[in-house]
Amino acid sequence: MKKATRSIGVGLAGLVVAAGGAIGVGASQSDAAPGTVQTASARLNIRSGPSTGASVVGSVAKGRRVNIICQTYGTAVSGTYRTSKIWDKIGPGQYVSDAFVYTGSNGFVAPKCGAEKKPPAPSNDGLTRKWGNTIGYNTGASGQCTWGAYNKFKQYSGVYPLVRGNAKDMPGNARANGWTVTYEPHVNSMVVFQPGVHGANRTYGHVAWVTAVRGKTIDIVEMNYKGKYVYNTRSVTDVSGMQYILAPKAR
Repeated sequence: MKKATRSIGVGLAGLVVAAGGAIGVGASQSDAAPGTVQTASARLNIRSGPSTGASVVGSVAKGRRVNIICQTYGTAVSGTYRTSKIWDKIGPGQYVSDAFVYTGSNGFVAPKCGAEKKPPAPSNDGLTRKWGNTIGYNTGASGQCTWGAYNKFKQYSGVYPLVRGNAKDMPGNARANGWTVTYEPHVNSMVVFQPGVHGANRTYGHVAWVTAVRGKTIDIVEMNYKGKYVYNTRSVTDVSGMQYILAPKAR
């Protein structure tokens, strides 16, 4: 099954003349492209590289729209839309086969991927914050504290961290996925409260976003402390039973 041909409009700077005089989109095109996942199964694996041999770092649901940052060649895959060697990058270290993504074209619709090297980012507190594994969507339960914290993390860093589970389990999960986790408070981080700490749920714990640190006092923004989908602010004291998942600044 072939994708329907899509016409792409670009400025003169984005055009090159291909062999035979045909006009195509050149590598200087800078706009990312939208796509929609279409699979026979419920979800499509997200891999760490453009290969079926690369590790699975997440998945994306059938019918979900993705933002294709760039595209590259990799392992040939037979999917919903023919056999293709094109892979779509949808986030740092996140690739899906274009054979399962509807873009309106059988070829490249986004810039070709270049070398991917993202160094650790120094934060405003002088601490080096590591980039860990990421995922293309918010893994938190809608309206819950995890969902709200992940949205704040993405606003600051530009990515969703690949962290799963209840709030109390997040520090260990974040460490396993390469993120920097500390017991000392830092601004622009997710603070995890173990069950019962500062009113955290006694079964699941709680997580919030740190906006300021003043000695042992931290200012936070949190969701679902006063109701689902509701953000509120408060100040709490750093005590035992709290850990901080640090967000690198978006580049």
